[in-house]
Amino acid sequence: MTRLGLIVLAVVVIFSVGCRSGEVELRAVRGHVTSVEAASLLEIKLLTVVDEGGKTWEFTADRVLEFTPSHLREHMALGQPVVVTYREVRGRLVAEGLSD
Repeated sequence: MTRLGLIVLAVVVIFSVGCRSGEVELRAVRGHVTSVEAASLLEIKLLTVVDEGGKTWEFTADRVLEFTPSHLREHMALGQPVVVTYREVRGRLVAEGLSD
């Protein structure tokens, strides 16, 4: 397993263990950015990622995240993967964090 894979696994385990009933469970997915819609220069409206298995994930964001829309477009252009930490809210995937 790669170093990044181990980091993602550790984040998922930490968040899973730390969640008690009534708390929102955070999950993570790693993949390539295929689309970014900006709400502003700093905020993401919609982020689409395709994971290593070919599954397409669509995320919204309700706050400013670590990466700007332009930084995510750079990842998309260069084919660099990202890790999206997210929660599910009423059937919607809401991005909580981003990393390389």
